[in-house]
Amino acid sequence: MLTAAHSACRRKRILRKIIVNLKIGQNKDENYRPQIFDNFEGTLRDTDERLFQWIGTETGVDVKYYFKKIDGKWFLIKKENLGD
Repeated sequence: MLTAAHSACRRKRILRKIIVNLKIGQNKDENYRPQIFDNFEGTLRDTDERLFQWIGTETGVDVKYYFKKIDGKWFLIKKENLGD
């Protein structure tokens, strides 16, 4: 039986494969960025927390930046370097 951590890791690998297969960001002449939502409406939930993550599909880069809104302003509260 898979634990929640294993399930989350599996979902992350699947999303990486989708991004690689779509070749997002490989054409330098295009101006676009990927956005993955957690719902079919294409909206972000209005919360006081955000996660920004750099994932290098072939470089081993995996950095997470955690932000929290405090008194109406956004602050970086944590940075995790999970890459190679």
